[in-house]
Amino acid sequence: AGCFDETLVNELMAELGQVYNRGFSNGFLFGQPGPGDWADRRNSQATEKKMYAGKLINFFRKSNIAHCRVEALDLAVGDKIQIHGNITGVVEMTISEMRDDHGNIIPAIHRGTMTFPSDTTLRINDQIYKILPND
Repeated sequence: AGCFDETLVNELMAELGQVYNRGFSNGFLFGQPGPGDWADRRNSQATEKKMYAGKLINFFRKSNIAHCRVEALDLAVGDKIQIHGNITGVVEMTISEMRDDHGNIIPAIHRGTMTFPSDTTLRINDQIYKILPND
């Protein structure tokens, strides 16, 4: 726990800006929206977007290894991903290592199956999304 100061506010606003799709205002909160309370852009202002990449087909609990099928986007070591599941919730991580079905370390995969380590317990059919900059 820390002190709620301007530095913390700036950090939290930057984090929120990654996903929030409009500007911020307190006009609606107090019931008096002003001219600055309306979005100045038509589309999302989020700095990141998520794109579906694949799904989990198995998770090995003893070794904390996720086995997944990459179906839509390329994945590579160093990619930031989110894993969504009904029980898992939302888990965000960076791929630190990938291996093919024969145990060989691979730098990237276009389509197919691969494994990667995870500190969080994941579940079969959890969906994998690649986090990309919002252009």
